[in-house]
Amino acid sequence: MALKAGRRPSVGEQATPGEVRPVTNRTLLITSLGVLLLVVLATTAILIASSGTKRPHTTDTNVPTGTKSSAGQPTPTASATSP
Repeated sequence: MALKAGRRPSVGEQATPGEVRPVTNRTLLITSLGVLLLVVLATTAILIASSGTKRPHTTDTNVPTGTKSSAGQPTPTASATSP
């Protein structure tokens, strides 16, 4: 027994080969809401997981902390050889 267009098959009925039922607005809405919910949950999980990680501290100089820079100071041999 062939399926009439626009309704679901009853017990024992089968759709004819090549027959496609249209997608309803309700199906599109539920699918869209499901995808949106999954995106929000994934984004929230990533933000929660990354909130506990430490960010690297960057410095703007190449001089290690705790040492003095020798820039501008004369060397001992240069001042000793001056006449």
